[in-house]
Amino acid sequence: PSFAAGPADRAATHSKTAADAAAMGFPPAEGTPGPGPEKVQVGMHLNRVLDINLESGTYVVDFFIWLSWRGDLDPAEGLDYLNSVDGLVKNQPAYPAPVTRQDGSKYQSWHVQGRFANVLNFREFPRDVHNLVIQIEDNVNPSADLVYVSGGVSSSDVYADLPDGWRLADPATAEVRVDQYNTTFGTGEIDNTRYSEYIVSTPITKPIYGYLIRAILPIVVVMLIALAVYFLGPERIDARLGIAVTALISAVLLRDSAVAGLPDVPYFVRVDAIFLCSYLVIFAAIAQSVLAVRLDARGRGAGAARLDRYAAAVSAVVFTAVLLTALAV
Repeated sequence: PSFAAGPADRAATHSKTAADAAAMGFPPAEGTPGPGPEKVQVGMHLNRVLDINLESGTYVVDFFIWLSWRGDLDPAEGLDYLNSVDGLVKNQPAYPAPVTRQDGSKYQSWHVQGRFANVLNFREFPRDVHNLVIQIEDNVNPSADLVYVSGGVSSSDVYADLPDGWRLADPATAEVRVDQYNTTFGTGEIDNTRYSEYIVSTPITKPIYGYLIRAILPIVVVMLIALAVYFLGPERIDARLGIAVTALISAVLLRDSAVAGLPDVPYFVRVDAIFLCSYLVIFAAIAQSVLAVRLDARGRGAGAARLDRYAAAVSAVVFTAVLLTALAV
């Protein structure tokens, strides 16, 4: 359907005849009355994402939703937004009552704006992709009486203008499924445990290039400085330990900066591998510095130098491999 005209404009046409309603380009109804559940076609047009909050896993979406059906059941009565939070800011019907079209089907649409929530997975950060989900269910009529039929999902051009640097990873998709609850809701009727759902999902991601400059480049510089200890002689033990300890403190602080903005998740994210590896490499530099001093004190200065060169090469290779692996797609 075309939503070039706003809901207020469409609401003003509620007194038009069924022929006028059909002429307005409303989608055809799905299903026919008769035995079996009532089939209700549901579709959505996404207008804009107004806010994305990673800390709370919430986002504000503005959209149109429409229903088209036949029969006596009114699907508007059970229309429920399962993952909405804080209530809907806007939920305006286009018509005071459903419009009856020329073919006898009924139609109603709403302009909706609200904050929704979804469990976000940050394990792949900074290569993470999150889904902005709008989950709709008929919470009055079980699937034995009413089932949704997907009418698809479309979006406005401005829908791609996401806040905070996010971008669409793929177009939005819509699916219909039947959700079963592990309860009879006190009715004792098994049929009342299954309800039809219509789910719209929009995958979003952030470009990684800016993150590489802000978070990854500093830790690479710190690691280059840490590897410099291997090019100082054992007699410079104070300088070697000072550089390594300073690098370790810097790496710890950079890790906190690299995950700033993420919620306090109980699992490691992908970027943690880079910083854990940096801690180990710096600790190895400290341990090798102590070993080099002991070897030099025993008159094995040449062996200490060879061990320094070997440790420097191994540390550089290991850190580079972990860095590239963690940032690979």
